[in-house]
Amino acid sequence: IFTDHDVTNTELAIYDVSPPTDAPTYRDPDFGFRGEPWKGDGPIALRPLRVLLKHRFMTSVLAVKLNNWLIVFIGTGDGQLLKLTVDPTLQVQCLSVIWKAPDNRRVFPKMHLDPVGRKHVFVAVRDKLMRVPVSQCVQHSSLQSCWNARDPYCGWCGALRRCSFEDECPSSLWLSVPDDLRQRRMLSHSFQEDAEGKIRLAVFTHLKRGGAPANFSCRFDSSVGVLGGLGHRYPECTCLLPPVIAGLRVSVTVSLGEVDVTEELNLLNCSGITGAPTSLLCSQCLAAGCGWSNGACTWTRSGALNVTLRPSIRHPSTSLSHTLHSLSPSILLRFFMS
Repeated sequence: IFTDHDVTNTELAIYDVSPPTDAPTYRDPDFGFRGEPWKGDGPIALRPLRVLLKHRFMTSVLAVKLNNWLIVFIGTGDGQLLKLTVDPTLQVQCLSVIWKAPDNRRVFPKMHLDPVGRKHVFVAVRDKLMRVPVSQCVQHSSLQSCWNARDPYCGWCGALRRCSFEDECPSSLWLSVPDDLRQRRMLSHSFQEDAEGKIRLAVFTHLKRGGAPANFSCRFDSSVGVLGGLGHRYPECTCLLPPVIAGLRVSVTVSLGEVDVTEELNLLNCSGITGAPTSLLCSQCLAAGCGWSNGACTWTRSGALNVTLRPSIRHPSTSLSHTLHSLSPSILLRFFMS
């Protein structure tokens, strides 16, 4: 148990504790791998894969694996229960407060997930045991707000026409957020130039499909009329664009079962996005659906991949470990204080 001054500055980090390939005889008394202890002379210093969070007064942590996501519940010294969502690439979602003790009492170190339904967290504060919901999906009244919540517990139920947990949507389409948190729109687009120099518009949907199978189709309406579709297969559909593209307005409607998503696109000519080859110009080029090659914005050739910008991951230094929770045989979540 910590007093307040013990946990003023705390960090939450993820480690990979797989056996080191360069030291196969290493032995650590605290860890084993596939039931066998590691063999060797002494401990090896590990560095975190990622520091997920720096926050004051963290006192407890509970990690839950949900499909490809990692959901981390964090108790604090001032009585808050926080929720952190981490995607498969260790990108972190915004931190949210899902519960707060009325008298700001410290959350005890032990927290447990309700084994029945796995939709509540048991939190101990002073002489009380609280049962806190992991999410409030029902508060999101539309598909857009449900998707914008970036909550892997929540998805849009086609039959109920509301945001829900997946098990509350039996025998129906359930649409949730994609595994990549960098996607900020339900639909994105890119251009592809074929061997004849014709430009195709490819639209991708970033709604993760679950539940019952559903038909997938697209419609392209533009300022010059309906554009002919070239085919659709979830999550992508394409159409052929007219010769003049700059300033063309296209309304794309993607249908998944009984759910329709419409987005308005104002298309730009990739060859017209010019200037000094800076990171800003590259970002503008990619945001327009174009490709970036040799320092210039271009049409993407069919079958080629667009350049993507990925944030770098730093490995910050850490201090004395306090408590830990094993997530898998090779991944470790650690909580630090300083």
